[in-house]
Amino acid sequence: MIKKIIFPIPGRFPTEKASGYQTARMAKEFSAFGIPVTIVSIYQKRSADPQILHWYTDFSGAYTHETLGRFDFFHMKVLVGKLKFYVQQIYFSFLFIKFLRSQVEGLILTRHPWLVYVASLVQVPIFYECHDWFGDKKTVQLALLKHANGIITTNTFIQQEFLKSGFAADKILVAPNAVSREIFDIDLTKEEAVERLPLTKDIKRILLEKKVLLYTGSYTTMGHDKGIEDIFHSLHQLGAEYVFVAVGGSPEDVASYKQLAEKIGVTEKVFLLGRHSQDELAVFQKAADVLLMPFPDKAHYRYYMSPLKSYEYMLGRRPIVVSKLPSLAEVFSPAGVYWCEPDNPESITMAIEAIFADEAQARKVAETTYQLGVQQTWKKRAEKIYAFMQSRLAVKKSSDKAKTV
Repeated sequence: MIKKIIFPIPGRFPTEKASGYQTARMAKEFSAFGIPVTIVSIYQKRSADPQILHWYTDFSGAYTHETLGRFDFFHMKVLVGKLKFYVQQIYFSFLFIKFLRSQVEGLILTRHPWLVYVASLVQVPIFYECHDWFGDKKTVQLALLKHANGIITTNTFIQQEFLKSGFAADKILVAPNAVSREIFDIDLTKEEAVERLPLTKDIKRILLEKKVLLYTGSYTTMGHDKGIEDIFHSLHQLGAEYVFVAVGGSPEDVASYKQLAEKIGVTEKVFLLGRHSQDELAVFQKAADVLLMPFPDKAHYRYYMSPLKSYEYMLGRRPIVVSKLPSLAEVFSPAGVYWCEPDNPESITMAIEAIFADEAQARKVAETTYQLGVQQTWKKRAEKIYAFMQSRLAVKKSSDKAKTV
């Protein structure tokens, strides 16, 4: 039986990143099974924005949070470049080993391969959750992951990469990301949602008068655009009755994309907003007429992603425009979204125009996806992972017993 779950995070927590929210959400679901959960993070001098801390109030009491260390190497001027990162990792490794020695019957669930090896040094059961493939670094990463008791992947493409790399099928579980139905499955008209938004009266008036296209989430990943530039070009092709709202950009990205919108000539049609809480994102979805996910055709997006927004959008009950990529074809039903070709603004435009050309059909399509989305809850994901970890620990216990006979 699992008696405790520990999530190690070698960075700042709480954080504005989706990975931090996902960790906290899974911690809450596991704690609902009666399992004590601890999130362990490294000390960092820069604290989280007070607004970010507010996002985590829903998880209050679901887990304990321990911060290790007293030094933040990212703020030391004597260290430069990637050296700061590596020193911080080594520092956290030593602190985490010391922490684990004080834990009794704990289990580790991490998204960091090197922590799999660190935990193996003190013989603590450890499971690895994989949200992307490793590319050129796979040789080292896979060697570290040989020490894991089990591996959880967010789609079948990542699972197949592990199988091709020699990992046993029974050691791998596919568990896509999920959604908080209590947050995103809300019953609001567009008018009611717009009225609730934390925006000026002038912007609210525009949103009520126009056809609203919405994108939520970070504008870039690892420095790469996530399709917003293509949306700008599509918007340039669409009539004056359309506006685009993007919610979730960093201050740097908001400033950068404002310049891009001006360059393309769509400034008057674009509203670029910073990060908002999950509750607010749910309202933004209800204030929209169309939800957009035109991700580019790059390896990560084509095969390995499992974006949280996919499942959040499903519960918006709005038609969704999605890049035709294998990873997203695995998430959505073929008739549940409006597909567009990646890296193709004209294709985005055609999909949007098709929605408004037959709005009754668009509502049917959105309802199909909604019915799929209500099944993709964090609770069900946690139950699936919990059962998998239990089974893998039973295999380990049986193997250890056989060795002593």
